[in-house]
Amino acid sequence: MPLSRKRPAPRIWCSATRSNKHLDAQEFDRFYPKLGEMTPRSVIIRHPDEAAAALKAVGGGPVFVKGVIQSRKSRGWRACVAETIGELEILVRHLLDLENRSRGRVVVRQLVPLRYTRTAPGSDFPLGREFRLFLLYGQIVALGYYWEGEDNLSALTPAEEVTVRSMAEEAASRVGTPYIAVDIGQAEAGEWIVIETGDAQFSGLSRMSALLLWRRVSDQVSQRVDNRQAGTWDAIKKRSKAA
Repeated sequence: MPLSRKRPAPRIWCSATRSNKHLDAQEFDRFYPKLGEMTPRSVIIRHPDEAAAALKAVGGGPVFVKGVIQSRKSRGWRACVAETIGELEILVRHLLDLENRSRGRVVVRQLVPLRYTRTAPGSDFPLGREFRLFLLYGQIVALGYYWEGEDNLSALTPAEEVTVRSMAEEAASRVGTPYIAVDIGQAEAGEWIVIETGDAQFSGLSRMSALLLWRRVSDQVSQRVDNRQAGTWDAIKKRSKAA
């Protein structure tokens, strides 16, 4: 059973998001080195035989396990979390068999439990306190709670919103993809962490308004076009005067 029905993102094609920039935001092993201390310690492996070394590198179990593209959290907690080398090897094999999720690489992450008050319907997977932000050219165009449904943790205080927005802007700046989604979560201890990034063209809307997102993206693009046209016109006038 799905964790929560998430609406697909509106198909906003960003011509500036070339293939390398798409991969920078979408594939974990490309954005992780850029996020650094903002996200939990992680190791990329390509074979189950590397499980023991990976577990040691992140400080031991339990660990969260996912492909460089996507996890298997829709199958519950045990499909994503390993406590022993044997459990990790099994999860790695499963993910390597799923090319669309792993692309041949598996992420072993230090497990940082998030605050939560509920689990997914029909599952034991905790729906952690997590927010998704969309940014276009470094500007936030949408922010919403990650999970559908009523949740006492879905509202941010003004101070929390400042923190979440600041972290998303910093993450987007580091990754460098023009149109990017950034997921920010709050750990049980209270600190905020970057969960991951994604190419916003392929990211679900979560609880954000599609209409509002479209309007803000349209405004950003229009302003950018206007600025470029104004700059071009100024350059033409300067050349004319010089002539």
